[in-house]
This record gives sequence, C-alpha cells and structure tokens, in this order.
Amino acid sequence: MKTFDELFKISKLCVEASRFERLSLWKEYHKSHKWEESREGKLLTLGEINSRPICVSISIDIIDGLPVIFFEPTSELVDYKLIDDFFNREKYRYKTDAMNFHNILHTIYDIKKEIGCISDHCYIQREQDTVILYDIQDHHPTLIKKFSSNLTDDEIFAYADKYNHDLIEKMHKDILYDN
Repeated sequence: MKTFDELFKISKLCVEASRFERLSLWKEYHKSHKWEESREGKLLTLGEINSRPICVSISIDIIDGLPVIFFEPTSELVDYKLIDDFFNREKYRYKTDAMNFHNILHTIYDIKKEIGCISDHCYIQREQDTVILYDIQDHHPTLIKKFSSNLTDDEIFAYADKYNHDLIEKMHKDILYDN
C-alpha cells in the first residue's frame, strides 16, 4: 500500500470532519462501500497568527478504491481562510464537510467512471487498437489482459466479471483454509 505522503499527493477528495463525525460516517457507510481506515495521520501547521499556530489533523482513508483526506482543525486558534487557501492551492477536486459527505461518494463514482473502472478490482484503459484490463487491488495497477479494440464492451465486461468471480472465490478459499 502507498505511504501516507503518496496518498496525500494523489488524493483529490477531502472532508472536514471531527473524529466523531468520521466515526459516524464510517458506521453509516462502511457496509455499503469498501472503506479501509488508515492507521496513520499527520498534524500540519499551515501558518501562524500572532505567533500562534494554525494546525489541522489529517488522516486518509481509502473509500471504494480512492484516497479521501479527512481533516479537522485542531489548534486553539482556527483560521478557515488559511485552511481553505491550503486545500485550494493543493487543487482538490472536491472538498466538503461531514454533513455533505454523500457528495464525496458521488464524486468517487464519477472519477471511477472517468478512468474506466468497471468493478472494485478492475478498470479498463483504451488505447488506439487495444483495450487493456487492469487489476487495481492494493492500489497498484497490474495488467490482467490486453484485448483487441474490436471486441465489444459487453465481451470485455464479461471477462472482467469472470475475473472478479474467480478472484473472490480464491480469496474465500484463502480465508477458509489459511493458504
């Protein structure tokens, strides 16, 4: 899995949420969405006002395969303009608060559709004469198969469905038999 810093650089989604709000979101959505909680976080000092630091706590979770930054202003003094400027400078695609978290889920769906994701494990990339099917488990794309571009989407999706079915079956065997 990528490091915190690598995920922070590639994430385009962020949510302002306290630890309790983040837990509440996880409780509400973890059964309907693949949600991997991060085990590390960082405290960033974004600046100072009158020698008093402006800090945010940041953690990153992987939701439906994409990194989502959760941040919470934690310093005694909070400057929301400084915080907004920081996240705007980082060019985040979508920033919201816990109350509007459902918009993050819609944005994840849109991003996955744009990059050709066709399941939790597979995405397709179209090139001139070729369609390439990748496995995106553990956030490291691995080539599964190259197809001629004259195949229909239905034929490619059928192959991806079989691949996903076989993968899930293997995972269940590994869990059941400790392989």
